[in-house]
Amino acid sequence: MDEFGGAPRFLAYPRTLTVCSGSHALLKCHIIGDPRPAVVWEKAGIVIEAGGRFQLKEDGDLFTLLISCLTVTDSGQYTCKAKNCIGETYAAATLNVEGSADQRPQILAKPLSLKVCKGEDVSFVCEVSGQPSPSVSWEKDGRKLSDVFETSHFSLENEVPGRHYLKIQNVRLQDGGIYVCRAHNSFGEAVAVAVLLVDPVLQNCYSSKSQQHQNQRPSRHDANAGHKTMPQNEEVSHAPAAKIFTVSEGKHAKFRCCVTGKPQPEIVWKKDGQSIVPGRRHLLYQDREGYFTLKVLYCQQWDRGLYICSASNVAGQTLSAVELHVKEPRVKFQCQLEDAVVYESDDAILVCRVPEASVSTTWYMEDRKLQTSQKYVIREQGTLRRLIIRDACMDDDGIYLCEMKGGGRSIAEVTVKGPIVKRLPTKLDVLEGENAVLCVETEAATDEVRWSRNQQQIQESPRTVLKSFGKTHLLVLVNVTREDAGRITFSVKESQTSAQLRVKCIARAPPGAPVAVKIKENPNAALLSWCPPPNLQGTPPSTFILERQELGDKDWVKCFTTDCASVVEIQGESVPSEAKYRFRICSVNKYGKSRYVEFPGNIHLVPRAQVRRPLQNVFVREGEDAEFFVELSASVTGSWLVNGKQVNNGNEEEEEGRRYHTSQERTLQSMLIQGVLHKQDGAEITFLAEGIRESARLHVQAPQVSITQIPEEQRRKTVVSGQPLFLECEVSSPEAPVRWFRDGQEVVPSNDVSIRCEGRKRNLLISCPCPEDSGTYTCDALNDTMTFTVEVSEPPVRIVNTSDDFIQEYVTGEPVVLSCELSRAGALVHWYKDGVEVETNEDMRVESDGVHHRLIIPSVKMQDSGEFVCDVGHDSVFYTVKVTVHFQPVMVGLLSQPPQVSITQIPEEQRRKTCGFQASPCSWNAAVRIVNISDDFIQEYVTGEPVVLSCELSRAGALVHWYKDGMEVETNEDMRVESDGVHHRLIIPSAKMQDSGEFVCDVGDDSVFYTVKVTAPQVSITQIQNNSEGRLWFQASPCSWNVRSSSPEAPVCWFRDGQEVVPSNDVSIQCEGRKRNLLISCPCPKDSGTYTCDALNDTMTFTVEVSERELKILKELEAVDVRESDNAVFMCEVSQQDVKGEWFKNGENLKSTNRIKIRQEDV
Repeated sequence: MDEFGGAPRFLAYPRTLTVCSGSHALLKCHIIGDPRPAVVWEKAGIVIEAGGRFQLKEDGDLFTLLISCLTVTDSGQYTCKAKNCIGETYAAATLNVEGSADQRPQILAKPLSLKVCKGEDVSFVCEVSGQPSPSVSWEKDGRKLSDVFETSHFSLENEVPGRHYLKIQNVRLQDGGIYVCRAHNSFGEAVAVAVLLVDPVLQNCYSSKSQQHQNQRPSRHDANAGHKTMPQNEEVSHAPAAKIFTVSEGKHAKFRCCVTGKPQPEIVWKKDGQSIVPGRRHLLYQDREGYFTLKVLYCQQWDRGLYICSASNVAGQTLSAVELHVKEPRVKFQCQLEDAVVYESDDAILVCRVPEASVSTTWYMEDRKLQTSQKYVIREQGTLRRLIIRDACMDDDGIYLCEMKGGGRSIAEVTVKGPIVKRLPTKLDVLEGENAVLCVETEAATDEVRWSRNQQQIQESPRTVLKSFGKTHLLVLVNVTREDAGRITFSVKESQTSAQLRVKCIARAPPGAPVAVKIKENPNAALLSWCPPPNLQGTPPSTFILERQELGDKDWVKCFTTDCASVVEIQGESVPSEAKYRFRICSVNKYGKSRYVEFPGNIHLVPRAQVRRPLQNVFVREGEDAEFFVELSASVTGSWLVNGKQVNNGNEEEEEGRRYHTSQERTLQSMLIQGVLHKQDGAEITFLAEGIRESARLHVQAPQVSITQIPEEQRRKTVVSGQPLFLECEVSSPEAPVRWFRDGQEVVPSNDVSIRCEGRKRNLLISCPCPEDSGTYTCDALNDTMTFTVEVSEPPVRIVNTSDDFIQEYVTGEPVVLSCELSRAGALVHWYKDGVEVETNEDMRVESDGVHHRLIIPSVKMQDSGEFVCDVGHDSVFYTVKVTVHFQPVMVGLLSQPPQVSITQIPEEQRRKTCGFQASPCSWNAAVRIVNISDDFIQEYVTGEPVVLSCELSRAGALVHWYKDGMEVETNEDMRVESDGVHHRLIIPSAKMQDSGEFVCDVGDDSVFYTVKVTAPQVSITQIQNNSEGRLWFQASPCSWNVRSSSPEAPVCWFRDGQEVVPSNDVSIQCEGRKRNLLISCPCPKDSGTYTCDALNDTMTFTVEVSERELKILKELEAVDVRESDNAVFMCEVSQQDVKGEWFKNGENLKSTNRIKIRQEDV
């Protein structure tokens, strides 16, 4: 196919790049064509020559341009052109080179955040640098200053180059916010952020704070009376007719007011003539749609009244009013919740009373449902409902609700006093790209504060502002992203407050449509160009899609995709058929697709057919149909040839009765041969068209072959090594070839392996198999297989040679050697004496050397007489050993001296003897020596490590004894002995402290000593968070200390003021994995002191003070009115249990009697 080739075309286009000045850029594209095209690179119509900073490379069909040491002047559009004798094409890409750090804008001095009083003048200054000089703009809360302020209210100055001023005269409350200075040039952008706080001057304010409720909200009795007091002042009298808004008790009321005007009006919300101050239950803000909003949370009866939104600026004032009605619930609480004020670490208690004991209730903290836990204790006693908040912290500060099922709500505010006066909101929702402001107020002015996100400290950056104004502390995040979301925590001293920051993605608009579309007609090609759309919506396009349409056809077909605005040439060879074509284009990014823009006019294009899907070889069986396909790029007429002979459609060969059918469906050409014969195997099929020649082969396979199956039990073969193995199967066709495999590997014929074919029988013969020939054998006939399972076992072991005499006589003291030779090595041999298996020791040992096995008695004794047996399982040999006593002749009478004894000398060469340990036994035994030992005689280990003591003997079979500190070692799971020929080892898998000592390996004639030292590992301890360090504990409140040890087995000791702590009923010492805990369940003041956790190598101390808890009366006595003979019940509640109380009447101490019952209950 290559010889017919085609014009150049791109398989991969160069891509747009954005790089920094001084770096490198690599543009590459993939181009094919035949003849091979010549490729050049151009910029602005000038051909780029290789050399210097420009390198041109070709790797097959991949063409690259490498530009080194980039400068800003290298930015522009680069074009890759490919041309051969048939045609040409080109593609372009844009290279953007950003400036260096000196060229990009930089903030040299950022504006300072300020806190001012209403009416003062404010000045922000920002110093910037960059080349070229950047342009500077100011924003407030994400909006241009001109959209927020009137011209006379602010001024921008730039008296000194690079120094820019923003001045605001007579600052107003609504001027407070986030100010952003943006510096921009052609190489980038830099931002600086400042915060402006404006202190209001407030008088006669209405607030929801607990300390103000007492003076400003009506009593519950008055609120339920239905009487309404309306202050009659001038503002109320001029208010328009108020709309009525009704809300159920405990629900939220939301008022929105749309106000326009310039300068931006100042908004004041009032209730019954009193200004409303933002608080827990009153939220004042301007929403994203521009509405000024007042939200009253969890409305109660005292929230009824007239609400007025007052908007004013220098041009005038306007009012809007609404009257709020609060609908009472059907079922009311008998006793409402009361607001509570507690200090941090104290318990807060909320109590209310429902109409009936059977009424179920649910507790909420704002919109979060509460469940009974260690933090929240929920109790029900008759009609009494109680919520206890343990160990109150700043995040417990808020609004709490008790809700009856199907009834009303009782609401109370819990104020937690501590270093933090105003805490963070529970959650804060912002849109992506907006600014997030978090504000905290502390009891005293301090700079020692910490902001963190997901427990990671937040550092100040161009997009992050951390600022403290005395008691007010701010965190500002500019143009938030999804990465800014998380748990935001403010910490001061031991107190902290948290908020969940949630960033919501905003819906983005799709990109605009391309502009400046142009079309130019080239020879059999269309040259299309366009420009990207203006980025008005902040969503630039990432891809451009080009489509074509044949005139007269209603369908559009995608023909090109690129990621940069460029010039594209559509050649005639890319269209399917000759026609006039129109083109259109659209922009696409991740937010959607723009509308299509059509190029003006149309272009006549003529395709040049090319092969898209080449002709493929076809494999069929005899008698089946064979079909050949070839797909072209254009619809052309062609012809088919079989072995060089042209085929006509529907032609039938007379002698063979085969028919040929050819067809064409647009660009797909096909030929069908019906009922092929085996003799057509290898026929050449050719397709010819204009400039195209495609060839393939027809492969006709023989009919399917099958193997006659035999029962599975007959396919299991078990033979003994050395006996012939014969496998046989029968195929359906005598000519069918088969292949034999063993465990997936093909069996190759050899001297011992032969493969035979006799008619339809197929045989495999292994004349002398061995155990390695075991496995799964497969006979593969291509279409069918049969498997055999073969197991080749070793022949039984036999004794082929023994000692000369089966009855052997010895004299006491002589050595005895019983030997035998086996038919093969590796067999297990057992020696028996008189039916009992021989135990080896220094008086009787067993040796093995390949097929030779010996039983040796170095010095025979009378008790060694008996019958010895050497047993190898399938064979055995018997020996009879007779031992007699050797008598020493004794001379009768007394001699004055013993007779002189002489030794007859023999030649020296006869006195040289050589004895091999593997030959026949000699008349003496060589001493066993230790020839190699462990490297170190003194070895040190840490507990838990393995210990291996090893030695190598001069010969195998010697008896080895191991001793520790003089005692012979007993093998068990903690200490074992291994022997392997001449190698002997003592192994301790996991060393313990008690394994230290002196070890001896003794072989009788030689020994070696080892000194083993086992030490404990270095132990360190670390503190676990939330320990009781430095904390004031009250009497009877459990306190605990937790540390983590570096080793789970490390022991620790606890001490108080130097004295070891002993466990008792109130004191427990716990060990869980690496954790070590000390718990005092009921501490008293005497338990104060310095506690130390001692882990031998490390210590940690804790200083604890235990004091008596202050006794408080939580609920005082109330006056009781009863009738005569009725019961009178007085009840008092204190803050501690187990407190002994006394009752008095008119100063007289009361005692429990038949009429007076005194009881104490732990609630």
